[in-house]
Amino acid sequence: MSSDKSIPPQPLDEWFLNLLACPACPQRLPMHLNEGRNGLICQCGRYSFPINEDGIPVLLVDHAVLLDENAHPEEVNPPSSEEK
Repeated sequence: MSSDKSIPPQPLDEWFLNLLACPACPQRLPMHLNEGRNGLICQCGRYSFPINEDGIPVLLVDHAVLLDENAHPEEVNPPSSEEK
């Protein structure tokens, strides 16, 4: 069975994005898509996680890209359940 690479990956649905939490932050902060829609950025701005060519987020800490070493996740207030 061959896979057809001409079919683009499905975009990540908003409900799915709302379930994701940064695996590298102690508070498990929410994440959002970057401008290129090929990565997820932690709310604190410190970490980015890639989305592979099949549209699947790679949420392994050792695949995280450090965006801002001066960002402090512990200083970010996680959103309340009402804000989600």
